[in-house]
Amino acid sequence: MTDKKQGLLIDYEFCTGCHSCEVACREEHGFGIGTYGIKIMEDGPRLLDPENDSKKYTWRYLAVPTELCDLCAERVSMGKRPTCVHHCQAAVLSFGTIEELMPEIMRKPQQALFFPTGESEDGWASLQPLREANREIADAMKQDYSTAGESVDTDWENAVVDDKLREDLEALIETYGLVIKEDESGVTWTGDRYPDKQGLAHIKTNTAAIMKLLKERG
Repeated sequence: MTDKKQGLLIDYEFCTGCHSCEVACREEHGFGIGTYGIKIMEDGPRLLDPENDSKKYTWRYLAVPTELCDLCAERVSMGKRPTCVHHCQAAVLSFGTIEELMPEIMRKPQQALFFPTGESEDGWASLQPLREANREIADAMKQDYSTAGESVDTDWENAVVDDKLREDLEALIETYGLVIKEDESGVTWTGDRYPDKQGLAHIKTNTAAIMKLLKERG
């Protein structure tokens, strides 16, 4: 670990809200659902200045590191960049020492400089027990997720799907890469994102309808 303080430079003008940094961070550290080392926040859509301008809107995504961020100390010690920087699709995250990043933050507006509270190897190591505990939780949740649909009625031929439900379920299918399980007892997912509790409940409640839509796709 270098003696110079390191950080992230975040250009929030061009963040697209793709969540790649969240997913990469979760996989790198084994964080469970609902735990983040970096979180994408959404501001808008809203009127920028409603009292003076009724036409100009703003809609922006903000990548916000949390107190669990250790700048991927293990990766950095091997000469790699933090995983959020490596996987950022819009290249709005930059990593380096504060001395290196300060000229960049002066170069253009709408940027933010982040550095974590840990300042030594001991500081990074203090997060390790939490990371290991979250990794165990994540592994357990992945195992539970793989059984989705087994305990529900999967009589998909008789499932009733109105237009509103169809729209909601099509969004679920695309978001999580839902597919019918090999034994046709339910559905599972192939995407990089795991459903949150609300999404999982929606999938389990509507497994038969989801299977019907997937069957229609052929």
